[in-house]
Amino acid sequence: MALRGIWSLLFIAVCGVMPRAFAANATQNIDVSATYPSPCQGCTQPSYSAPTTAGYGQHYVMQPPSPSDYLVVLLSASGTKPSGYTKFLNEAGVGKTTAQSFSGGSYTVNYASIGLAYMDGTSSTTTVGTLCSNFTNEDECYTQMRGETVFGRNAVYPGWASGRRYNADAFNGSGSGATTNPPVSQADSVVNRLVLLLDDLCWHAKDSNNPNPSYWCRFLLDDTNSNSAKIDADNCYAGPSGSSSGGSSGAYGCYVSPHDNSSGSSGANYGKVDYRRKVVPDWSHIIIAGHSQGGGNAAFLAMYLPSGVPVHRALLFSSPEDNVPGSSSGSIQPASWITGATSTPLASFWGLRNSHEGSLGDRVDFNWSQLGKATGSSGIGGSAGSVESDVGNGSTTPISGSQIYHVDSPDDDALANHCGTAMNINHVAGVVSTWDWMLTGGGSSQ
Repeated sequence: MALRGIWSLLFIAVCGVMPRAFAANATQNIDVSATYPSPCQGCTQPSYSAPTTAGYGQHYVMQPPSPSDYLVVLLSASGTKPSGYTKFLNEAGVGKTTAQSFSGGSYTVNYASIGLAYMDGTSSTTTVGTLCSNFTNEDECYTQMRGETVFGRNAVYPGWASGRRYNADAFNGSGSGATTNPPVSQADSVVNRLVLLLDDLCWHAKDSNNPNPSYWCRFLLDDTNSNSAKIDADNCYAGPSGSSSGGSSGAYGCYVSPHDNSSGSSGANYGKVDYRRKVVPDWSHIIIAGHSQGGGNAAFLAMYLPSGVPVHRALLFSSPEDNVPGSSSGSIQPASWITGATSTPLASFWGLRNSHEGSLGDRVDFNWSQLGKATGSSGIGGSAGSVESDVGNGSTTPISGSQIYHVDSPDDDALANHCGTAMNINHVAGVVSTWDWMLTGGGSSQ
């Protein structure tokens, strides 16, 4: 516990202050500290509820130079903000054709990208690992904390045993050394924040930061799937008081898009702000990525979406590191959510770590090999891609077919090595080459 806490504190102190130093192409930063106007004209609180998220930074949004049918969504590490990942987010949307020795040919890196500001914890005592290590039922804590963060408090997703609900109340503000971690309502969940941001981008007035608002509409779908999240009425927000939905809690289900397009562009209600349209992100066109604690959340989302609703690809950087005591004295094993069945095929997962991350990442490679064990025995990459490749400083050609990588330089600073697999710190010289390879699924450009 003590060592985890120290490392978490150091991580916040260093990784959490990376400068924003990279220019973007058609980007906007959207403030999450203000209340949510409808429609937004530049600043949005991605929540229906009263703002409780000051300090979680701004969304970072990049629209690629030419239209792409795929969107990269990045979940940042604990205590960090999307502004610390602009190099990766800009690389995803740079619209470049890259000749790489990795493939012997060329491929195009051209995606929309979003760094999503979400409730990830703001101090060393609210990181998942530090908080959950205080409890004897540490394994349950990991599941509840991840599930509530991603899908919202009291969400029920098909496939989770006995219809249980994600609710982390038992693990907030209790246990030795733990402090109050704000509960994550359905409104403030990762999924709902993404829904509201996409809706805002779609209906935003055209300007220099958002030159093609209708482009973003493609990433939201009408929710007609019986496998969608089911949430207690008291935790399912139907729109603000005074909206045409009447502000009646739970009246129209979750998740909802503020703007109505169900009647088509010629319909009377087209574009009306009524909070009635039930929607889901088009996960089949979304690449979910995450770093450190955000990587655990990205993996959880990809694995525990409803059956038959996989993400297009999942990219995990230096994560997950959720571990619990094993059956024998002194042993450690992955948290049970890591080894559970996955909705996203194992062949759609990719991973990158630094082999010199010390205790910040000493179990990541083993957890990769165990991920999704209830679905298949191979772990990340599936049967064809589960062999881990040493890519040197990030630019060394990996083993053919491999989808899990580690950089092996430098080896001077465990913390910087942990941060440098995805952040703006330029600690690993050739890491951009590996990013490109992972983003494009090994040069597929999709």
